[in-house]
Amino acid sequence: MSSILESANMASQQFQLKLAQMEDYMRNKKLPPALREKVKEYFHMQHSEGKLYDESEILETITPIMRREIQAFNGRAISTKVPMLNSITNRSFAEEIAIELRPSYAFNDEILIKENTVGKEMYFILNGIVELFVSRSPDAPYITIGDGCYFGEVALILGCRRTATAKTKTQCVLYTLNRERLLEILEDYPATSQYMRKIAVSRQRRVRHFLNPSSTFLAPEDEIDLEDSKTELVGVAKSLLLNKKLQSKNLL
Repeated sequence: MSSILESANMASQQFQLKLAQMEDYMRNKKLPPALREKVKEYFHMQHSEGKLYDESEILETITPIMRREIQAFNGRAISTKVPMLNSITNRSFAEEIAIELRPSYAFNDEILIKENTVGKEMYFILNGIVELFVSRSPDAPYITIGDGCYFGEVALILGCRRTATAKTKTQCVLYTLNRERLLEILEDYPATSQYMRKIAVSRQRRVRHFLNPSSTFLAPEDEIDLEDSKTELVGVAKSLLLNKKLQSKNLL
């Protein structure tokens, strides 16, 4: 246990060292000032979340049961925001997912996934706004999603290529889950697997209908996204809440 405390106490020193190394690298490469500031801000974000030390090395020093408990605790924030994970009937599934989630940070106007590419992971939004674009309308978002929404699962569950491009509207805190672990976990939860497939099929059908209405017809259940509609951003006063969130991030 003392080794855990020692490793944690070294985080600040490691942060200063890594930041100094990065600043030296950026100077040598003559990176533009805006990009340098972006990288430095990312480093500070990572440090504030305690991600600049080797978490996997620290967790290897404790028992598997304790490690799972810590990982589940670390994933509690996203579990309470995503409707599917916050359901009482999905509590066990949510615990399994929380253990596998990996935090990710993105600045505004970053492309997270690209349409027609192979999908290797899905995303859960803890904080921030993401816009989805399709080829027919590259300059205007097909849909806007935010806190508690998840995306990127269509390609993973249905075995197809990405159906849309996801781009951040604001700075975002996200969690990622890779394809292999998602599918492995879903094998143990057939009801949740069926539910997620239903959502994925509906989302895929809506995109196809948007791209070519005459070739793909919507089913009654496609009118409302069963997951997104339960989240704050999509569920209530969407445009007003969007403006409020943008103002809070000083983007208006």
